[in-house]
Amino acid sequence: MQKSDIDELEQARRSAMLAADLAGLDRLFADDLVWIHASSKSDTKKSLIGKFASGSLRCHRLDHSEVAICIYDSVAIVRGKLEMDVLADGTSRTSVNLFTGVWAGALGATKLVLWQSTRVQS
Repeated sequence: MQKSDIDELEQARRSAMLAADLAGLDRLFADDLVWIHASSKSDTKKSLIGKFASGSLRCHRLDHSEVAICIYDSVAIVRGKLEMDVLADGTSRTSVNLFTGVWAGALGATKLVLWQSTRVQS
């Protein structure tokens, strides 16, 4: 596992989220994924993909910056800053968050197992 592999997976995840690509998200997310939103609400793989499927969650912009990737054997930790525009449950939201993502597994089978974001106070 190399930083470039994780960067490609992150790009694929963002693209899948922007396109509401359910099959892509299913391939990228671990079955036991925990997704913790900046609101402190959390989702599983099934519930998060379900939100995309129902249209209750739509991502319009997911711009990452200040990204750092650290590799520990078969685990990668990604952290950075996210500027986003989303539609969640009928409400448009624009925010800036700090995020941490954890990818785990052998190369070719690496999945996102944890995502956590915290809203930056302006």
